[in-house]
Amino acid sequence: MIADADTEEFAERQLADTGWAAREARDFLKRLWPDDGSIAPVETVNGRITAQLRHQWGLNATLDPENEGKNRSDHRHHAIDALVVALTSRAFVKRLADWHKQRETGAHPPHFEAPWTGLFEGVKTRVAEVVVSHRVQRKLSGPLHEERPLGLTAEEPEKSGGLVLVRRKPVHELSNREVTQIRDGAIRNMMKARAPTEADRKALASRPLTLQDRNHPQGRPITKVRLLVERQPRAVMAVKSDGRTFAELGQSLRHLALYRTPEGKIVSRTKTRLQAIEHLRKFKTPVQRTLDDGSVLVFSLCAGEILARRLANGSVEHLVVRKVNQAGRVFYKPVVRADTPKPEVSFGP
Repeated sequence: MIADADTEEFAERQLADTGWAAREARDFLKRLWPDDGSIAPVETVNGRITAQLRHQWGLNATLDPENEGKNRSDHRHHAIDALVVALTSRAFVKRLADWHKQRETGAHPPHFEAPWTGLFEGVKTRVAEVVVSHRVQRKLSGPLHEERPLGLTAEEPEKSGGLVLVRRKPVHELSNREVTQIRDGAIRNMMKARAPTEADRKALASRPLTLQDRNHPQGRPITKVRLLVERQPRAVMAVKSDGRTFAELGQSLRHLALYRTPEGKIVSRTKTRLQAIEHLRKFKTPVQRTLDDGSVLVFSLCAGEILARRLANGSVEHLVVRKVNQAGRVFYKPVVRADTPKPEVSFGP
């Protein structure tokens, strides 16, 4: 049973696990660099000590002036942690212990000085220059399509050339928009009336709504619903020979490529993993270099690629590509963000 992440038990377990890992790493490194006096000995640093030093030196504010704790939503907190670990000597640990003893006696301890004057300003300047690297997902292995199948319907699409498909989804995972896509009118109206919010629908995982009908006079539990979705043919692939069962390409898209036409315009094309594999077999490269109309490749983008964008004030912001879609849109976030932006941000046609 996994302990709740908010409980003290979970926190203590995490500290014990990381402490064990640190000791194992120390013992391994000592085999490579034994304590023979020629170099500094390999030591581990207690996480509580580094957290206190980071706070005393005011380094948490270098990423978020409004937050007194570590800003884990910013990848650069790892760089600050590395600096604090490097500065954590036995002398500083002794000074920190003496500082706490003074405070426990009721005396007002003096300001805990940084290792040198200007530490905060120097760290803030250097951290602002950090460009976080991400692993670029260029590999060709992976799913060729999404797992959930889609069934073709006879419904008329709103957009020309589109396909109206039906898919099943658990009730407790429905978004507000997906409630409006429920195919069964009675279930759709019941969901709007009795579970109007996402929190209401998450609660239905353990207490599902029931619907009475002729075959189920006592009511049948509604755990999954059918949704009507509209997709362009290029966004799905047939997975059965009957021509009526499809799967979304979704995360199977490998890259987006930009091309310059003979007229000087920029156009985009996407390739799935399957298409990239087929192109690699034929032409020794997964990215098509030229199009049939003579358009020439400018560059391609995969998830994890980093882009530079110049802002109005002249500064440069670095963005990491999160994913691309069939329409040619690029979904991104700042490279320093460790969380997923909501709502999602993108650019493109």
